[in-house]
Amino acid sequence: SEYIIESYKTIMNSIEIPSIEYNYLNESSDNEIHQTFRKEIEHMKDQEIIRAKNLVGPHRDEFLFKINDLDLRKYGSQGQHKTFQISLRFGEFFYLKDTLGKTPIFLMDDVFGELDAFRANKISEYMKKIGQAFITLTDFSNFEHLTKSEDDLVINIKKGQVMYA
Repeated sequence: SEYIIESYKTIMNSIEIPSIEYNYLNESSDNEIHQTFRKEIEHMKDQEIIRAKNLVGPHRDEFLFKINDLDLRKYGSQGQHKTFQISLRFGEFFYLKDTLGKTPIFLMDDVFGELDAFRANKISEYMKKIGQAFITLTDFSNFEHLTKSEDDLVINIKKGQVMYA
């Protein structure tokens, strides 16, 4: 969580404050979890038999992603969704780097598609902290938001032909 929050703040400069909550058994408290779990199993027993699958249990737990204490799923814009998704990737990268003591390969697929210029530029700048990264783009018109140095290599693949851009 802290890695994702730090990544999001680096991109958005504390304009938007992210948070992650783990939701299980409809937000039951830890003290009631055993009791609530038993009630839910009993309540859903017939439905589980009819559907031939488990409807209650840890596989139904989920993470709630929020921006400024609002549920991202319900109230987030496309840019916020994409920024959160990218922050998850950055958070994962820095977590693995710190935990393993090795720099993982960083891959991002079609990152800049739904982002405005501000978000795209901030993410591009943040990528300098990564080192080596592989980024795919489906639309080269979004390429202008990428901050790149002379050392960066851009490869364009068109109709199976590979050329340096």
